[in-house]
Amino acid sequence: GTFPVGRYYLRSGTNDGLWSQLRFFELTGTGNMSVNVTVYESALVSGIVAAGGRLVANASVTFRNLHVSDRDAIVRGDGAGGFADFLPLGEYSVYSTYTSREGKQYAYLGSLMIDCELQNMTFGMTQAGLVSGTARDAAGTAIVGASLSFHGATICKTATNATGGYNVLLPAGAYSIYLDVSGRELVSLS
Repeated sequence: GTFPVGRYYLRSGTNDGLWSQLRFFELTGTGNMSVNVTVYESALVSGIVAAGGRLVANASVTFRNLHVSDRDAIVRGDGAGGFADFLPLGEYSVYSTYTSREGKQYAYLGSLMIDCELQNMTFGMTQAGLVSGTARDAAGTAIVGASLSFHGATICKTATNATGGYNVLLPAGAYSIYLDVSGRELVSLS
């Protein structure tokens, strides 16, 4: 296709069970550009997202593939609390958060094996707490861009920001925290 200069995200899917990873590209001039897309076998995943006994309109649900990072996906729900999308086959950590009008915070963190079509799923969020802090090395210098993994019933991942800070909303439970910088584990906390 022909596109004007700008930034674009490309992700394709088909009704016959194929899915491609999200690709970012930027068009800066009038020249031609080629964008390579890898296609994977996939299955339909659909259901609802709820918190505090109510459906959550327009919820975002993050599916992190536990074995292949380029198959992660974020699915945006509809105005009635439902969601549906084709996702690559595999084992996933599923994460979603919501703050109610009353200020109550909810989160869902679970695991999911996608090996066939999964319909009528319910991701029920429970009240959650905010875990936040700053990652620092032994000299007290903030660690920027580090990966943080929270291991509980399943895994939730986030990264430190430009000041070494992080925050993540997690359902109640016990977690081990792993900080990873360039593939080297620095610390493990429980």
